[in-house]
Amino acid sequence: HFGGPEVRELQQQVLRKRTLAPHPKPDDGNGENEGEETDAPSLNPSLAFFLRIKCDLSNNKSDLISEIITDIPTLCHLLNSHIDGLIQFHNLDEYDEMDDDEIAAFEDDQHFLCLQLIYMAKSSEVLQEEGSRRHFLSIMRRVLARLATPDDLVEACVKAMAAAHDKESQFLQTISEILVDVEDDDTFHSNVHDEKAIVIVRQMRIIAILSIVLESISSNMVGHPILDGFFQHLSPAITSKNAIVREHGVICLSKFCLLTDEEKVMGEFKPLLMTIAGSVEERVEVRAQAALALCDLALIHEKMLLAPTDSNNDEDENGNGTDTVPSTQSVSFK
Repeated sequence: HFGGPEVRELQQQVLRKRTLAPHPKPDDGNGENEGEETDAPSLNPSLAFFLRIKCDLSNNKSDLISEIITDIPTLCHLLNSHIDGLIQFHNLDEYDEMDDDEIAAFEDDQHFLCLQLIYMAKSSEVLQEEGSRRHFLSIMRRVLARLATPDDLVEACVKAMAAAHDKESQFLQTISEILVDVEDDDTFHSNVHDEKAIVIVRQMRIIAILSIVLESISSNMVGHPILDGFFQHLSPAITSKNAIVREHGVICLSKFCLLTDEEKVMGEFKPLLMTIAGSVEERVEVRAQAALALCDLALIHEKMLLAPTDSNNDEDENGNGTDTVPSTQSVSFK
């Protein structure tokens, strides 16, 4: 148990003012320190976590953010520097020779640290200021569009971008531009990645972004032209030669269908999913995801369980048409 002195010391440590931004040095009386700034303390995961929790519990987050990191541009600069450090670490010549535990320890610390900075910015009331919001969005866009950005940061970045937009339609427009940037990004180079591998990385990044976006927006966006246009970015993954990409592509397609109007689901995506689920040449994992997607859609759209009306249906012996559901082998891709 802590005694009185230990409790007071712990209280002083918790309440002590901490800042990650340089601040003016105290005057030494001779005027020699005038205009000089102290070096900003190095940021470690424990300090970043402490500051993020402190921001979450504060009644005035904007003032606390200003006290800790001055402003949003400073926070974004700090975030950028740590992400750049991660990318440089992955490109080290001796990276392949390093111990796996050493690599994992460094990456985990840096990922966690970056996530805390993103959470601080997301929860900050400073993002309500137009200038800070635009700067933050430009940094998030750059981070997401860069294929070298670690996958562990994608979800937090997308959700932070969603929180920084006033309207969902504006958020969708920004994401649409990011997807184009991802497809055009040619800065991702590595000795261990050939051209085919880079294509897979690009498709998986698009799927990751789209999956989080589709989980973040409301049903009010059903039928929005920008949302409908996302399928052109998703379709290459569904038809990819890589089975893992196809599987994740179908999972993302199932989320996309939930935000698509019934007519389009019935006319385009039901036949597509039935073809995938019924293909004996497809891997069972991909077929299973297609079947799950069909089950989800059947819970929402009653027409999913109805047989299509066809004047050429076979007639039984009494001359009545049979309403059998067609075989999946007869359904072609749209």
